[in-house]
Amino acid sequence: MTHELKQIIEEYQSAKTQGLKTVLATVVALDGSSYRRPGVRMLIREDGHMVGAVSGGCVEKEVVRQAQSVFTDRIAKVMTYDGRYRLGCEGVLYILLEPFLPDSTFLQAFELVLKNREHFTIRSYFEKKESLNSTYRSVLSLKNKELYFRPDYKALNEHMVFEQEMEPCFKLFIIGAEHDAVQLCGFAARIGWEVSIVADPTEEKNISDFSGAHEFMGILPENFPTHKIDGNTAIVLMNHSYSKDLKYLLQLSSANSIYLGLLGPHT
Repeated sequence: MTHELKQIIEEYQSAKTQGLKTVLATVVALDGSSYRRPGVRMLIREDGHMVGAVSGGCVEKEVVRQAQSVFTDRIAKVMTYDGRYRLGCEGVLYILLEPFLPDSTFLQAFELVLKNREHFTIRSYFEKKESLNSTYRSVLSLKNKELYFRPDYKALNEHMVFEQEMEPCFKLFIIGAEHDAVQLCGFAARIGWEVSIVADPTEEKNISDFSGAHEFMGILPENFPTHKIDGNTAIVLMNHSYSKDLKYLLQLSSANSIYLGLLGPHT
């Protein structure tokens, strides 16, 4: 979910430079079943462009239509979408639509959270019914501060609260720079993973050869930045060289990664 919020904030910054208003849609409650669960988000720009998704595509047009009143009067609202009579999803979605106006303090703090790979919490205040209310809103909670998606708002305690714990973006170290590493990088980046490429210092490729890569490091195994590995990190060794992979494997065997894989033969 963190990678989706990252994309939403990047799109907000782009819209802001163009002078476009934005509305954030968040699924805050669900009765029954649906394509996606509470906590998913979508940003709508006033020109109709969207980033993110709250469903598989069937709900989004109605969300955009309902968001028009929020663009006009800047008052948050809760809308419902009943899939039982349209799609067979057997569920009712409750979606919070709110003006999205994070200030520079919010943006700077969020950028630091991503950089430091910190956990954070998002709370959305709402009522579980179709309604308009200027006190509906969402807040991002860090260790020592709270940052509102619209800074001039203060939440009221009598509302329901949807709370979501957010983890750092999933990180993938790809050790190797052959053609298959390029492909794996692209696949991982498309699903929101933060990809780091680790290659031999003599490697001719650079970060421009790896679409979606977060960083490219030309280093020796003994210089691998093990401090960047945490419980949301996977590592894949794919140097196509037994000796190189072995050196990295020995260096990383005690790392706190969730996954350590080695590309090689079955036997």
